Amino acid sequence: MSQIKRNGFALFQVLLMVSIMSILILLLVQYANRSIQIATEIQTSAEKRLALRSFQHLLEFELATKPWTGSDSLLAAYGLNFHGVTVVTETPQHRAFSALNRDVRVTLQNMRSLIDLRFVERDVFIALAASQGISDDRARELFRALETWQLRWSLANRSGVVAQQSSFLELSSVAELRSIPGWTEAEISRLAPFFTVHGREFNPYFAPQPLLNALLPSSQTDIVARWREQNPNAILSASTLPSLAGVSLQDAAPRRTVTIRIETEGFVVERLVEVRPTYRVPLRRIQDFY
Repeated sequence: MSQIKRNGFALFQVLLMVSIMSILILLLVQYANRSIQIATEIQTSAEKRLALRSFQHLLEFELATKPWTGSDSLLAAYGLNFHGVTVVTETPQHRAFSALNRDVRVTLQNMRSLIDLRFVERDVFIALAASQGISDDRARELFRALETWQLRWSLANRSGVVAQQSSFLELSSVAELRSIPGWTEAEISRLAPFFTVHGREFNPYFAPQPLLNALLPSSQTDIVARWREQNPNAILSASTLPSLAGVSLQDAAPRRTVTIRIETEGFVVERLVEVRPTYRVPLRRIQDFY
């Protein structure tokens, strides 16, 4: 092979190695940039969730320390309500919330204004199911399955079987409807927003509107709707509460078990809490949903 050919082949090898190294360097740079992007997204997501939790803790603290009625209440300060209507409100100007946009969506729901699964009556259940597009026949099947589940748990308890050792446990959360044979995910998703296991006596003043429409005559539903319109933050006082048949004004105040749901930019936190101002530990966190 002539010297010229050998030099040309050597030059070709050098150029090939340089090309391969350039491609590898480009791939490494792309990988590094993507890794940085992923790390940034994870950090941003973590900061937003932490900020949401911080705002949730602030609301919990104010629920436990501020009055629930009057112009100084949490409802008045943030424009909130206890009947499950989502409100857009601003977070305070503080570095703990700097990762969030100022506006967040907050939903509070008084548990006493939902239907307690453990004590629900058949006609109430069927009426509510019908309002959510479930036929009467299917609603009866679902109610029988729920009733059977509760009955078997009760019998297991009375016969001395430890509840934790039985396949039938008392419902301790609405999510446990998935344990009941015959209930589908679609039906649970329709009905779950209106059920609780933390409110034996139904309080219509803070019930979600679909629940009111299903359970109360239109005359009483209209009374509650007008009251909410005139008192958008549902600030309780004897002078503003309307009179409803069969409901004592003494029992109208929301009980201290509420869900707090906060949303922003695709991030959600939700927690069920019980506020107990006279206890040594004034706030009990019952369950996190997100």
